[in-house]
Amino acid sequence: AATAIPTDTPVPSAVSLVPLVPIVTYWSAQRTISRTDIALLLSGRRPTGSQAFTSLALAAVDASPLASALGVVVSPAVRLLSPAGVVAAVRASPATLGFIRAQDVSADVRALSVDGASLFGAGRVKSVAAWPLDVSSGVPSTFGIANEWTLTAGGDVNLDRSVFVQTVTNGKGAD
Repeated sequence: AATAIPTDTPVPSAVSLVPLVPIVTYWSAQRTISRTDIALLLSGRRPTGSQAFTSLALAAVDASPLASALGVVVSPAVRLLSPAGVVAAVRASPATLGFIRAQDVSADVRALSVDGASLFGAGRVKSVAAWPLDVSSGVPSTFGIANEWTLTAGGDVNLDRSVFVQTVTNGKGAD
């Protein structure tokens, strides 16, 4: 019987696809961005006809995989931060575009669609494989699209308490 001989050669980790999400401040009017514009911004160039982002923030662990997926070199001007640091940078400035993993997206930022595909919301893609900004990583993602749901609400907010008094208490009704 053969015995295994231990070696100092590291065992390569499995590579998995990780969905990265471009994010902006919650109140931004920007809703979408193209892979072409992302590649230009990441490499330090400005795309024409889109919002003028003056700052890019990217989770450091995903800088190389994103650059590789887009075929560019990351500009030295891109801030490489922790995922929480990226969210904080985006929240602090409407001119900052950030990139974080899908599982790190929270309700206090706006996730942009990429080339018309959305990862969140009512019209989102049905599988992560359809997301146009997947990158290869040795650190697997914990995001599962089957675990996502969308809450949609509509209606009015009327802060005048006398409406209830007039319509219900005084019996005048809505008409």
